Amino acid sequence: MSKRLVDWNWYSNGKRIYYSLTREVKNADARTFEPLNHVWAQDEARIYQCDKMLRSADRQTFRVLNELYAKDAN
Repeated sequence: MSKRLVDWNWYSNGKRIYYSLTREVKNADARTFEPLNHVWAQDEARIYQCDKMLRSADRQTFRVLNELYAKDAN
């Protein structure tokens, strides 16, 4: 399957999400995936920074401050 640009550095082949074409974003839900900027993204259940899932991020209160920083209730 070919990859299509979702937004900024985020790509999808319809089933999987990739950051910067080659780095698979493990466990990302392609159906609900939403880039927040070129570094931060979210899906229905998780927050991601580049290709890494942020395990302790609170999805409901998460807010991007800029390209390097974000905050949540935790």
